[in-house]
Amino acid sequence: MKLKFASVLFTLLVFSGVLTAQADELQTIDVLEPNEVTTLVDEVGLTEDEINDFPVEVLRELIQNDAKKISFQPVTPTASLSDKDVKVGASAFEVKSDKAGQKKMYLYGNFEWIKNPSERYTDAMSIGWPDSAELAAPIVNNKISQFEGKYMYRDGPNSAFGWQTGTSTTTPNSDTGLAGVGFKFGFKRGIGFSEHKGYIGQYVYTKKDKGLFTIMIRYGHGTITWIPSFTVYPNFGLGVTPNAAMATKDAYATLSW
Repeated sequence: MKLKFASVLFTLLVFSGVLTAQADELQTIDVLEPNEVTTLVDEVGLTEDEINDFPVEVLRELIQNDAKKISFQPVTPTASLSDKDVKVGASAFEVKSDKAGQKKMYLYGNFEWIKNPSERYTDAMSIGWPDSAELAAPIVNNKISQFEGKYMYRDGPNSAFGWQTGTSTTTPNSDTGLAGVGFKFGFKRGIGFSEHKGYIGQYVYTKKDKGLFTIMIRYGHGTITWIPSFTVYPNFGLGVTPNAAMATKDAYATLSW
């Protein structure tokens, strides 16, 4: 009997230790190699805080593509979703180009919920840019390429499974090619799953030697059963359409090169 009790006690202590270790959650910067962090700070131009807004795979792709930050200026305009609900970010980079005579850029937006939303239906995210920017997304077989949208969830920092992928796609749900791209995903339902985050990224080309313009990252959260739609705005390009069923929050990045 004493042996059985001791075994149970040992198991509980070990399990408690695992939870304590998991509570000290690793951030993106903790997973990267020291030389990668140095490159991201000194050459790409990110701060250590900004590094944690990106998944590891995106950061390593930026390093591989000799990326240089040309903007990271999130703005919080009036929105139906507040800073207490969800964090939305926007940034852009110039990367090495694989097309002669054209510059190549990577446009990126991310979101992370601060609180657990009570409504879980279909959400959306978009990247939009004005016609005057003269940007063009690459097209292969009549489809936008070099795009990625990803939504992830987990049941808290002590989750045994960590962050799980709910939706991951390399094809946008909406695009104009010359004004932006959009991404839709179903929110994870069920008890728990209290944390949610994701991102959208698109490579684009321009023939302009220099430019100054603003891109818009818009996150849309469905408050009832509703299929998100997208609208092209004259000043900011494609964006999730706000309405009574779709609460939105924007972030902007001004590109200068």
